[in-house]
Amino acid sequence: MKISAFFIMSEPEKLCFPYLEAVKSFLPLCDEIIVVFNLLKEDDEALEKLKNLDPKVNIIYGLFDYERLDWASQGIMRTNGYYASTGDMVLMVDADDILHEKDIDKARQAIQSMYDNKVAYGFWMKYRINQREKWVRQAKHSGLYNKSILGNNFNFYGGQRNYVPNWAMLPEEQQRGQNTDVYVYGYERCWDTREIFEYKIKQRRIMESSANKVLPLKEYIQDFIKERVEKNEEDGRFMPISEQPQIIQEKLKEITPKQFGYSLFQEE
Repeated sequence: MKISAFFIMSEPEKLCFPYLEAVKSFLPLCDEIIVVFNLLKEDDEALEKLKNLDPKVNIIYGLFDYERLDWASQGIMRTNGYYASTGDMVLMVDADDILHEKDIDKARQAIQSMYDNKVAYGFWMKYRINQREKWVRQAKHSGLYNKSILGNNFNFYGGQRNYVPNWAMLPEEQQRGQNTDVYVYGYERCWDTREIFEYKIKQRRIMESSANKVLPLKEYIQDFIKERVEKNEEDGRFMPISEQPQIIQEKLKEITPKQFGYSLFQEE
């Protein structure tokens, strides 16, 4: 059984994603890693780092065009990554998702079980790290795919712009996925400055429903922050840096109150 993983990336250096740590964390588990890089955004520094990372890493290119394709843009990039993957099992991972070294064997066992039992797809669990030592749980993060069953008759376009939803393409007996207890650790917000945060939210707003698009940008950002702060206050749990993936620990220690993400979007 060959295991592939794919990441989609757009401006990872500018947006302060821990993308190198993310890719490195999956190297012990995977036989190949595909990085789908956005051609529309120049990021030569990130490309150079990725090219020199490991022989297992292969870079292909796609178009991450929020303005013209909204959410379908992500689906097209992910479909490119899936098609380029040559593994029997394919993992979909975000550019800020890190696999804990203690979970490598657990992940391999879950993947082997899916392959042996001919399960079409499965779900990650996810720790979304909002602050360097605080997280909320995100369940059912779809991301494990049995390509030996699905082949290339599958995509990630979803229901956007009248594309056929990916699950609807599967035979009925394959439409129920498998939960796993394998966690990825997501660090999307930790290194945001206010400028980076607002840049990300402007992109997100482009992809939102028409009702949200008409909101003034300032009000849209305030609503987004309020929702995330309330979620963190209600569901947030403490996790010391020492219990988080080793590959990210030193980077976490460097976070300071000067960064907007330090206190979950509340300025010091």
